[in-house]
Amino acid sequence: DIYGMYRANCFFSKNWMLREAALSKMSLLSKEIYKSESEAENCAQVLCDVILRSIDDRNVQVYLAGLILLDDSMTRFEEIEFPPQKLGSLMSKIIINLLAKLADSKQKVADSAELSLLSLAHSSCIDISILYNAATKRIRSEEAKGGRTCKARIQFLENLVAEFGNNVSWERAIEFTKSSKAFDHRDSGVRDAAKSLVLTLMMVRGEKVLRSLENCDEISERQLNEFRTKFAIIHQTNAESLFRNR
Repeated sequence: DIYGMYRANCFFSKNWMLREAALSKMSLLSKEIYKSESEAENCAQVLCDVILRSIDDRNVQVYLAGLILLDDSMTRFEEIEFPPQKLGSLMSKIIINLLAKLADSKQKVADSAELSLLSLAHSSCIDISILYNAATKRIRSEEAKGGRTCKARIQFLENLVAEFGNNVSWERAIEFTKSSKAFDHRDSGVRDAAKSLVLTLMMVRGEKVLRSLENCDEISERQLNEFRTKFAIIHQTNAESLFRNR
């Protein structure tokens, strides 16, 4: 009823071009459908179900059209100042599915998922803690062993830390990295991602990040000394920057 029977039939069609066209039309209708908070609240569940289905679509064009619908809808929700507490629970499955897409073998799919997640993180209608808590939730052991999922998640966490700094928990990021056994992972890409995350965390949150790693069995003394050296450089650079700005 919200989008019309014809568009609904197109969305459930076996023809991907019809599914894509239906999503594109839904994006155009966002301003007409969500004119107030009450109208948006009535439509939010259906909208999230549509987006969730499109994200799971095997066709990349349909998937991308679903992300455009998500972005346009979030813009509209922001315009009518839709409360975060009413949208957070509905968006949780979408966030989880987009986090999984970060490790997709198709670069376009992975990159677009990251852009959508960062856009959600910046939205006034989404509580950043909901997204961050989902991103730091422990991944399955078989996914952690493979490397791709683990690396993608850690890199995304680093982006969140760089963007939101003191508004996210550095402890959760460190705990996720430890639980994923990233510091001594067989995949060098995962190890490098873990090191990079730690350096970013130290830049944002300081020495307490370094201290939290001192009793970690997965980190060798050599690696710990490397972190100490890099932290000293970071500390010196920050001190010099403060001195110059006086």
